[in-house]
Amino acid sequence: MVRFLLILISFINFSFGDFIVNSDIEKIDDFSLQYHYDDSRNLDIDEIQKITFDKNISNRFAFGYIKGDSWFKLTLYNDSQNEDFILYLTEPFFDEVNLFEETLNGWKIQESGLTVYLKYEKQQDIHPTFFFKIKPNSSKKFYIKINSKASNFGKFELYSQKSFIFRDGFNLYWFYFGTMLIVLLFNLFLFITLKNRIYIYYVGYIFFHTIFIFVFSGLSFYNTTLALYASQLEISVPLYILFLTLFSNNFFKTNIYLPLIDKILKIFMVVLTFLIMLTFISYEPWFAISIEFATLFAPLLIIIPIYVLIKGHQEMKYYIVAILIYVISMIIISLMTEGVIENSDFNHYFFVVASYVEIVVFSFILANRFHKIQDEKIKIQEELINIKDENEQILQKKVKDGTDDIRNINYQLLKLVKEKELLVKEIHHRVKNNFQIIISLLSIESFKNKNRHHKNFLLELKNRIKSMSLIHKYLLNSGKFNEIESQEYFLNIINEVKMVYSTQIININQEIDSYILNIEEAMSLGIITNELLVNAIKYHPSKENNKKECNIFISFKIVGKSITLIVKDNGLGFDRDKISEDGLGLDLIGQFTRKLKPNDTNDNFTFNNGTKFELTWFSSSPPDF
Repeated sequence: MVRFLLILISFINFSFGDFIVNSDIEKIDDFSLQYHYDDSRNLDIDEIQKITFDKNISNRFAFGYIKGDSWFKLTLYNDSQNEDFILYLTEPFFDEVNLFEETLNGWKIQESGLTVYLKYEKQQDIHPTFFFKIKPNSSKKFYIKINSKASNFGKFELYSQKSFIFRDGFNLYWFYFGTMLIVLLFNLFLFITLKNRIYIYYVGYIFFHTIFIFVFSGLSFYNTTLALYASQLEISVPLYILFLTLFSNNFFKTNIYLPLIDKILKIFMVVLTFLIMLTFISYEPWFAISIEFATLFAPLLIIIPIYVLIKGHQEMKYYIVAILIYVISMIIISLMTEGVIENSDFNHYFFVVASYVEIVVFSFILANRFHKIQDEKIKIQEELINIKDENEQILQKKVKDGTDDIRNINYQLLKLVKEKELLVKEIHHRVKNNFQIIISLLSIESFKNKNRHHKNFLLELKNRIKSMSLIHKYLLNSGKFNEIESQEYFLNIINEVKMVYSTQIININQEIDSYILNIEEAMSLGIITNELLVNAIKYHPSKENNKKECNIFISFKIVGKSITLIVKDNGLGFDRDKISEDGLGLDLIGQFTRKLKPNDTNDNFTFNNGTKFELTWFSSSPPDF
């Protein structure tokens, strides 16, 4: 009943901008203040006392881009034994924040904000922080004056001094910036290597987006020079939207699928570029106008990919998920900074999390384009065969015309074949190197990441990429461009897995027939075998009891046109129906099994003293021993 009465009293006081500081409270972050907006910016503390504050607002406020002064009135009653308190403002970008404290001799003023910070640079924390005293069982009245050139949103928090700690942690943001740097460098490398404009558009998007997050987080204010240009740095917002539109327009291929929309987007980019130039000349009012203009066109980034997906561009489904989350978060943060919706933790930080997810997903989509290089390589090989056939026909005809013409054509033919072989070899070399870069990036991220679940996920992803890179490494070393010998290939996969899990007791026996695999067969078998080996080791009881060895048997047999792959372990088995829907390993096995031979494959798991996977399919060509 006492607690209920205290809550009721606090609620009544909140409605008038007054509240009681209870002895059990070390931090208060949910209360109300009285508010008055001074558009003229001429009111001082003596005049503001005569004004009736008729509007109550939450301590979480968002007014948007306003030019005048915001005045807050607050009356505190101290019902505790503490007398030292702190009023803290969570956002650092306000130009002027002054606290007027009522005393017996008049009003005591504490000045804070960027203007004071840049002048003295003595604060431990750049966030406006005010220290004051209230004797037990007494009350005190405060007025707070705020002015900002940027968006006016923030949150007041009240602490007892003994419970207050100056904020020094931006670990989440530093992790964000580290990831963005890796992604930026990776895409810059792709642009230099592939000379494709979509990568430089994406680099520009990441760069300006990271600058905005740098300002948004408040880190830019810790440097005096950067703090002076905090408002100008916000120009990164329309700039990263411009580069996102350039990237998306190229990615959507609107010039092919939607010519009319392509023209609209180009007009939008021209107008946005013009508004950005005006913002450089005069920050107000062009910055707010450019943000509102960009927000108006944001839904197009969702509508267009849906239409392109319907038209058959399957890569769009991943883009839609990422951009949907991102655009929603962008609309939310825009509405919050404009003062349309409330300032809450969700509205405040959802944009940062969503943008991180969106950028990482986009990076994986771009990395996936490496797989298309393989298809292009196969086309080059087919062109080589066609060219060779054509030149052989020409050669036969020239033989009849004279020996000199034959030698000349033969020389030209050999030169062309050598050039094509060199080109294919270069493709294998680049693909292998690019896979190695991805593996190295994953190793760096795994080393930095302290989360065990994330480290395991990165390790599994790295193993999958390694199994694909082995193909290109093998082809590069062998000198053959479309033939992979099964015994050597499986042995390389087994050795790679053993190296990763070298701390466990693992015995892998194999019976591998010699067989010439093509690239498609090798890629699918490599992924399937890698997933089966990793799962057999990962979920084996030896992980908890080192006395029990992990025994694995691999069989690859050829009988006529029938090919059978068997992987068996001595683990505990598993219930396939109870495997989580987000289990990527089984999904990969299923997808690459269907890709191997979509019409005549037969695969199944059995459980008898362990797990046994058996896959049988029929080769379209006779085995080559």
